[in-house]
Amino acid sequence: MATTLAFVSTIAVGQQVAPVPALTVQPATETLPPNTPVLLTIDDSMSTRDKRLKKDTSFTLRVADDVVHNGYIVIPRGSRATGHIVKLSRKGGFGKSGKIEIAADYVDVGATRIPIEGHLREQGAGNSGATVATAMFATIIGAGLITGHSGEIAPGRQVAAWTTAAVPLDLAALEPSRPAAAIAQRTKPAPAAVVAQPVVAVSEFGNAHVTCVTCRR
Repeated sequence: MATTLAFVSTIAVGQQVAPVPALTVQPATETLPPNTPVLLTIDDSMSTRDKRLKKDTSFTLRVADDVVHNGYIVIPRGSRATGHIVKLSRKGGFGKSGKIEIAADYVDVGATRIPIEGHLREQGAGNSGATVATAMFATIIGAGLITGHSGEIAPGRQVAAWTTAAVPLDLAALEPSRPAAAIAQRTKPAPAAVVAQPVVAVSEFGNAHVTCVTCRR
């Protein structure tokens, strides 16, 4: 019996155990589809009067609202976006107004650059009435004395844009969106405590009125 146990023990010690393969956990992924709306606001004012601005000049925008997909914030509010000037013409003679057209190109979320598309065109008011007068008296006062107005885009102006390509997302790096009802519940003030007031009874004794604070009706 002792020999048999020794033999079995030798087999157990000499046996090679196959290594257990390590388990790899694949990160949960999601895809942000193209044509997802992204609302932007312009950081700085732009005017056709500004001689520094010209075609292809870049400018910055900010994401106005969180972009939510399947319960996750994929583009947080305040993310930086970049655009460029597509066309720019300055005001001129005969009531010609200035025109500026811009386009949004992409938004940066961490190390991810998401391509977007959005356009805005602004034109200054013309001066057609003055143009007729200028044409009539061009030989006297010179053509182009009356001009139109410059094109202006104020800071904070909103630009509607949308994504142009599918973007893979790592859900582990995203923040879940908070339902509007949950936010309202957190910010709703607690009702004021109701303090019970003692019942005051009035007893009449002769011609005098005595107030009793312990009596209850």
